[in-house]
Amino acid sequence: MRLFYLFDSKNEGVEMIPERKYRDKEINGFGEATLEQFLVDHPEVIPSEDMDSDDPPRFLVIKNQAGVTVGSMDILLIDHNGVPTVIEAKLVDNREIRRSVLAQGIEYLACLQSEWTADRIIEEGQEFRENLNVDFQTEFEKRLGISLDEEFLQKMSANLANNRMRLIVASDEIPSQLLKVIEFMNETSVFDVYGLEIRLFASGGKKILAPKLLGQSERVRERKSTRVYSKWNEERFFAALGEDVPDVVKITRDLMSFGVKVSGRQVEWGSGKESGSFTARLIVNGKRFSLFSVYTYGKFSINIGWNYEKLEELNPNLSEDYRVRAIKELAVDFERRGWESWHLLPTAELSSLLPDNAKAFKKIITDFVAEVKKLLGET
Repeated sequence: MRLFYLFDSKNEGVEMIPERKYRDKEINGFGEATLEQFLVDHPEVIPSEDMDSDDPPRFLVIKNQAGVTVGSMDILLIDHNGVPTVIEAKLVDNREIRRSVLAQGIEYLACLQSEWTADRIIEEGQEFRENLNVDFQTEFEKRLGISLDEEFLQKMSANLANNRMRLIVASDEIPSQLLKVIEFMNETSVFDVYGLEIRLFASGGKKILAPKLLGQSERVRERKSTRVYSKWNEERFFAALGEDVPDVVKITRDLMSFGVKVSGRQVEWGSGKESGSFTARLIVNGKRFSLFSVYTYGKFSINIGWNYEKLEELNPNLSEDYRVRAIKELAVDFERRGWESWHLLPTAELSSLLPDNAKAFKKIITDFVAEVKKLLGET
């Protein structure tokens, strides 16, 4: 049995807390479900800095018991780089922890890659949060530190297509035999495999969990870290946009300046591998509102509808009113389902704002900003 020591500097003493089993009824344990639910509630316990010290993955739980053809993944997550991650929770006394858990996990990854799309992942995440009475967009931004947009979905789709995924085997103890196989797989596979050992210590009503990530050597980590996407910037964005369509370049620079002016803050740059973007976002009373985005492939999106859940109680017609207005004044058809969904992004050609529609576009965004501030009581 291992012991955990708590040091009390005031009393100059230590308290020895013994290691306990997850199935121990004396501490209200009920087996693998205890470990699984803890990871669903607290994905931040995963020591992601051991995956990438320069850019530790930030995780959002999409769903637990997520179904595929061959069964149900214990937990499905995504990180801020759009990497799908499957967690299988097995305690050390489960015979499957020795070998079959890896075969099962790999089978889940294969089904995830062939049966799920980026859109479905987001839809399942939305439904999961709705059942918990939690706003998905708020949780997405809180957990991942980014906004959900077309660029993120493209990145996630590319990750699925290129088998850039993770499998994490979570247990109270990772057997040495299993660890050897995990390390071998990391040397040879495109996807990543980790052992997540979370030991449980408990005494007198106190519970302490000690997580440790196992399975990837520094050499493998360095080799695989080259796949991380970097943020775009102004120079890189306009180089990708190209100078062969000067009117589009001019309107793009104008929209970038307008985004800074109307939001009172710098535009936010995307991190897509193939295409870049910038997004104007407004912050009022701590709440973030996406206004519009511009992309290196010559399109823009109006993101007003994405905010409807944040404003629905204050003005249930706001989103639809602006959609109808945008269609009428810009002569661009923004279908409602896409207007209010991050994963069905309605875009239009930047050239459609020329020569005179740019003024109408700016007026729509400016009026929305003024209305949001009024609704939230900011002058």
